[in-house]
Amino acid sequence: MSERLYPTDDHVLGVSASEQSVVHRHYRRYETAVSLLNIQKGRWLDIACGSGYGSEVIVRAGAAESYVGIDRARRAILYATSHYADEVRTFMLDDAMRFEGGPFDAIVSVETIEHLPEYFQQTYVRRLLRMLRPSGALVISFPVGKGKTTNPYHLHEPTVDEVKAYCGDGLKMLVVEDVPDGTYGPFEQAFAVACP
Repeated sequence: MSERLYPTDDHVLGVSASEQSVVHRHYRRYETAVSLLNIQKGRWLDIACGSGYGSEVIVRAGAAESYVGIDRARRAILYATSHYADEVRTFMLDDAMRFEGGPFDAIVSVETIEHLPEYFQQTYVRRLLRMLRPSGALVISFPVGKGKTTNPYHLHEPTVDEVKAYCGDGLKMLVVEDVPDGTYGPFEQAFAVACP
């Protein structure tokens, strides 16, 4: 399995407990993000939305008046558009650093920051914070870094202290939880909530 999740019915039902665990973890990250932001009927941006499955969680929770999902992968956006686009949800082939939409009430960045080089992570977080309305909030989920990563898809897994520094005075909450059954072994998952 790659870092991208394309949740067809066959895949969600899965043939192995390991695959079912991966799918569950992916959906749970969005559920946690929605619950931490506690925004009702706002304008949402999902950075690196992948195949769009997170939009289902956000819309089902009643949190989105409108939802924009962006991703740099054409295949992911085509899948998201064909499976999830509707009058509330729009998907676009774009990059977080070039995207011109906004402002937003909520921005989610689920398992994205670790795919960026360390020197670029603070710039990324600050850019997202600038895309928010003054009353808006950003949630970033990430595997907590503890030195060298064993995941070949991750460039730099930030530490909790690094993410605190990236968010600066805007950091409102940081939640860390244990994930005992990760694909590459046990790890800590963190959610940072920040405001402009």
